[in-house]
Amino acid sequence: MSSLHTRLATALLLLLLAVGTLGIASTLITTRLHLEEANQSANLDLASNIAAMKESRLIDPDGEIRPEGLDEIFHWMMVVNPGVQFYLLDPEGTVLAYDPTPGPAQLERVSLQPIRDLMAGPEHLPMLGDDPRDPEHRKIISVAPLPLEGPTQGYLYIVLDNDPFETAAGRLATSHALRLSLWTGLGAVALALLFGFVIFRRLTKPLRLLTCRMQSFQRGNAAQCEPGDGDEVALLGATFDDMKDRIEVQMDQIERLAALKSELIANVSHDLRTPIAMLHGYLETLAIKELDDEKRRSYLAVALRQSDRLGKLVGELFELTKLEADDAEADMERFVLSELVQDNVQRFSLEAEERDVTIRAQFDPELPAVLGDIGLIERALQNLIDNALRFTAPGGSVTVTLDEIEMAGSKRLEVKVADTGCGISAEDLPFVFDRAFRCRFADADPRSSSGAGLGLAITQRIVRLHGGEVTVESELDVGTTFRFSLPIAPVPEPTLHWPEEGLARIA
Repeated sequence: MSSLHTRLATALLLLLLAVGTLGIASTLITTRLHLEEANQSANLDLASNIAAMKESRLIDPDGEIRPEGLDEIFHWMMVVNPGVQFYLLDPEGTVLAYDPTPGPAQLERVSLQPIRDLMAGPEHLPMLGDDPRDPEHRKIISVAPLPLEGPTQGYLYIVLDNDPFETAAGRLATSHALRLSLWTGLGAVALALLFGFVIFRRLTKPLRLLTCRMQSFQRGNAAQCEPGDGDEVALLGATFDDMKDRIEVQMDQIERLAALKSELIANVSHDLRTPIAMLHGYLETLAIKELDDEKRRSYLAVALRQSDRLGKLVGELFELTKLEADDAEADMERFVLSELVQDNVQRFSLEAEERDVTIRAQFDPELPAVLGDIGLIERALQNLIDNALRFTAPGGSVTVTLDEIEMAGSKRLEVKVADTGCGISAEDLPFVFDRAFRCRFADADPRSSSGAGLGLAITQRIVRLHGGEVTVESELDVGTTFRFSLPIAPVPEPTLHWPEEGLARIA
């Protein structure tokens, strides 16, 4: 029933049934009106003719109505037409006399308006009047004034025989033509439904094939197509919406990749210009000038530092671009974060000693393990520690702290890297994770000859891949603190290891 051709055939059936029902109802109504019109037209002068023949019986010599005069008419009309009912009315419509044989009259007075309209010459038939024995229904009538000429003293009021087609059931039961029309209509509806179903199925076949092809293409197998049941239009619309959403997502990805490409090119052109220019300048000086050994070694040392800085900058640019791609994912695993922090603090201890900066780690050895990509988390730690060391003056300190916290109803381990360096102004603090700002910030460091300034951007992207955020607090000439957290890994279920000898003994 959900397919389009079935619903069209159902709609056709309902339409035919509605039209057929209206046609049958119209036929029944018009047939009844026609019969009533013919009956009234044939008997329109019945009351006048009877009044003309029996006027002397109905009116005495003084011109008064004689109710007893109806008796002879009753007996006479029982032979001619036993179905009619005679009533003798006064000028106000009050029933003076009637034939009591069918039963008592329930109305004492009938409406005079139909009588006047019928006597005035009706514009159209049938015209119905009150039936004293059946007040709820109006019947066709024949009326004549008494006397026929002169002042009206009353009326001869005739209610004609009830229509044998009074009800729809009666008309269908008694009319062969109506029954034949009904069966003919039902047969026509069935035939039209059959042809409509076949025609609609053929007409909707291209739509079903198109829907099938789109669904097959959506599934990635356009060669196989088997039309199924269901609403073809709804399926086609749903398939179109799904493909539209996929195309929009792909277009967004293409636009994002294009933006990343443009941004990478802009950053490369901006960030690489300074080290390349410095490297070229020193190498050119070494090539065209005669320098003593000490200056040559000094120039070569500067060129090597700029080359190292250039290599690190290119590596970080590509690393950040890779992390910002839509398909970048973290390889989640369970590991001990305190061990990773301790290893990285020891790794930077020599550099901290050269800079005359104290570096230390503070954590509880019993802290639980976390869930994350150990390689990416190590890269984020290194970026934060390296950034803290480069902007901490001699005599300062860098502290890496681990604390167990609760966030959004779940327990996490928070990593806090705090330094006592130069700090960041409140105006610049919202932009520390901006790529261009970081490059300028790194270049402004007079003690750092290496480092691309992209470490914070890489760290932020790594933490976001783990479902978190990096926050920063800083005060000029006091220090800066970076924080991020990782989810605590669930405790693994214990695994029982049975010695082979024990298993063999049990077996």
